[in-house]
Amino acid sequence: MTTIMTPTPTPTPTPITAAAGLEPVTAHLLAGDPLELGFAPGMVVRSFLLRGADGNVLVNASDGILRNGEAVEAAGGATALWLGHWHEAMLGAGAIAKRFGTPVHVHQADHEEAAKRVAVAGTFDGPKQIAPDLRAIPIPGHTPGSTAYLWRGPEARCLFTADSLYVSEGELRGVLLGDSDRGTFLDSLRRLREVEFDLLVPWVARAGAPIATPFTRDGFARSIDAVIGRVTAGADG
Repeated sequence: MTTIMTPTPTPTPTPITAAAGLEPVTAHLLAGDPLELGFAPGMVVRSFLLRGADGNVLVNASDGILRNGEAVEAAGGATALWLGHWHEAMLGAGAIAKRFGTPVHVHQADHEEAAKRVAVAGTFDGPKQIAPDLRAIPIPGHTPGSTAYLWRGPEARCLFTADSLYVSEGELRGVLLGDSDRGTFLDSLRRLREVEFDLLVPWVARAGAPIATPFTRDGFARSIDAVIGRVTAGADG
């Protein structure tokens, strides 16, 4: 089980409003513009700017945030880009790294595929405490190196799940592709079940849907048990 300490106070950041191009999810978590997936009409992906105690970082890659360049700079820029899986390397990671000067990090198991598309500055193999308030949690299955990030933000504990888990019409869903590993994915879902958080923040969402979804511990357990049941029965999520 992941134990969460009480968030430490963080200085109030300079306000960044939706008018500036970044959408506040909380005062310290800002979402970039959505990018519609051409192969999945009605679905969008986003990058997220986390304004942490040790500086800003970006989690997940989406070309949409390139439209928010001035707002990102006004918020203090970012020191790194952490990918949730190698597919993000096809959807803006290289352009983001160039625009904002952010080194790109990805799980070692996804390094080979990611490195075909973007210069990878660093990898990790296993859980990694990136900063006092940010932890990488490997959740292989969707891809070998799929990773969730647990951020203990000042306002909420946020779990970023790329597209291993997302919410569709109020229902938690998983994503298995043709080359995904079902058994490994199920193991990852069972580990995620034990993570304590307040907001689920997927990389992928339906256009117009909420960016983040609040969950109680019991509510998330029930929802992920439903995903586990469907995947066990042979569904894709």
